[in-house]
Amino acid sequence: MREPLSVLPYARHVNGLPGAVVYVGIFAVATVATLGLCLCAGASEWGRATQMTAAGALVALEALGIGILVVQGRCHWLCALALILGTCCGFGATLLLHRPHGQPERGAAMTVRQCRETLYYLGEAVHAYYRRNRRCPETLALLAEPEYGVSAQRLRCPAGGDAGSSRYVYVRNLNLSRDPQDWILLCDEVRNHADGTVNVVHLNGFVETLSRDEFLRKWEAFVAHHSEKTGKPPEVAD
Repeated sequence: MREPLSVLPYARHVNGLPGAVVYVGIFAVATVATLGLCLCAGASEWGRATQMTAAGALVALEALGIGILVVQGRCHWLCALALILGTCCGFGATLLLHRPHGQPERGAAMTVRQCRETLYYLGEAVHAYYRRNRRCPETLALLAEPEYGVSAQRLRCPAGGDAGSSRYVYVRNLNLSRDPQDWILLCDEVRNHADGTVNVVHLNGFVETLSRDEFLRKWEAFVAHHSEKTGKPPEVAD
């Protein structure tokens, strides 16, 4: 009769399989599952700090849950170790795959990515202001309050620009609950990035990076649609 894993604290075999095979299997499954979860959930779009926070939280929850099982004698500590190490390796693989050719981001690429994150948080803050006041803020400077979690540094693009520009373009005459969700809420000034890219935040919170030509076409279409629907062009805050 095969003994269940839960009562084999020092087993060399588990249900007819060598213990090492079981532990390696747990490690492999945890690694692949974590990597797949990260990629499917869009973890490659998270900032590095967010990725590491998520990894730490998941490992901590696993350690807590499995620790309880180990104390109760329901799980071999090597199973817990294999699962936690597999999860860590899965997150590590996600970070490596996210870096082109395994190299860390530097210079303009890193700051353009930081700009995406900054615009995302600014968009979230605009929505928080709207929910609180039933209107959009007149300027982005009104978001630099503790309740919106926006520092003064986040009101400018961290990427700078070939002409020294770091300004964000903010469209303030929008109704966040009724206007089309693909309309532009925030974006870079076209000179912000030396590589010619422009980050854009839509009303639904979606952030995308466009080439300068792609952005100009999207902006022209947005202005035309806004003017047709409201009878006036978008109002850009100073």
